[in-house]
Amino acid sequence: MAAAGKAAAGRPKMGEEKLIIRSEKVRLFDILSMMILRRPITSYAFVDVGDKTARDIGITPGVKLTEIIQKVLPSIYTPAKWVGIVVEFLLNFVALNGGLLGILWNIVRLGEVADLESGYVTDGTPLIVRTYLILEITVMAAKISYVNAAFVKNVVNNVWKFNFVGFYNGWNKFLKEETTQAFVFTDRAQDANVVVVAFRGTEPFNMQDWSTDVNLSWLGMGAMGHVHAGFLKALGLQEEDGKDASRAFPKDAPNGAAPIGKTIAYYKLREVIREQLKKHPASRLVITGHSLGGALAAVFPAILALHKETDILARLDTVQTYGQPRVGDDTFAKYLAAEVAKVAATYYRIVYRYDVVPRVPFDIPLIAEFAHGGTCI
Repeated sequence: MAAAGKAAAGRPKMGEEKLIIRSEKVRLFDILSMMILRRPITSYAFVDVGDKTARDIGITPGVKLTEIIQKVLPSIYTPAKWVGIVVEFLLNFVALNGGLLGILWNIVRLGEVADLESGYVTDGTPLIVRTYLILEITVMAAKISYVNAAFVKNVVNNVWKFNFVGFYNGWNKFLKEETTQAFVFTDRAQDANVVVVAFRGTEPFNMQDWSTDVNLSWLGMGAMGHVHAGFLKALGLQEEDGKDASRAFPKDAPNGAAPIGKTIAYYKLREVIREQLKKHPASRLVITGHSLGGALAAVFPAILALHKETDILARLDTVQTYGQPRVGDDTFAKYLAAEVAKVAATYYRIVYRYDVVPRVPFDIPLIAEFAHGGTCI
């Protein structure tokens, strides 16, 4: 009885170091078992935990719903992907040509119809020259991160009149593909005031992105607390080690961590940012992203702090995310808040009232305690 009271007082969690739910290994039988039986979550073969301090915790409705969603998403991956390709092509093609009438007019006058890969700007597109607020810059950057690199480069250089630095694809060791995209730009080519990093977010028709958002898996990252495993993997996690954060996410990328010609998001962006901050001594760093990109924008500076990258963090001005999902527990939220406060920077979460993404992954006490941080707007 005394032992039980002690456990209750300490609120033991499902694995003090990690909880990895391998949804790809969940069978129909497992779904039925979760719906009918009251088995503890650690008794399932698809669950990998760091310890068994809470074996008596059963499957909650949140876990059941999450795993049902996780089984549905892969089944519609291919059709959703092709629907997304068609919709994106049509919307961009129409927009770049000034609408349906614009397409017909270009055909009638034998003019050039805009293509989607060159970053073409139509004659009627205004080239705006003005001073932008940081909030305006981040919302524009978060929005445009979803299109291709050529289009981003053209808009940054020719429409916004800023300086495009690069577009980067990040290798995910666990999914064995480039799942993370981000781009970097400065407000000027010389003597810039800001260096901006924008992460691409959840693509509406990419079921893999949605699967990452709702996944309940987390990993203990030392002082950072518990952090969503999928977001860590997207940035460059190397090992699912919940006891040693330096092994899970080492300060420097291990040799052979990515195939030849591929880069890992965190390490590549850290290198590019350091170069740009050195090139522009008076500049400040701004990090942004929408949806999944917002999650990466929040985790990125936290890892910088974990690695004691003080030269970069000292130049941080603000982290501004849009529709960001939960990325860690309350310890993580407090950790990031403290690190941001140390350098007099800010962290804002801009949320649309009815957006579902900021409500995932589900906060399921004892099993997966996800919480938001930052100032919500």
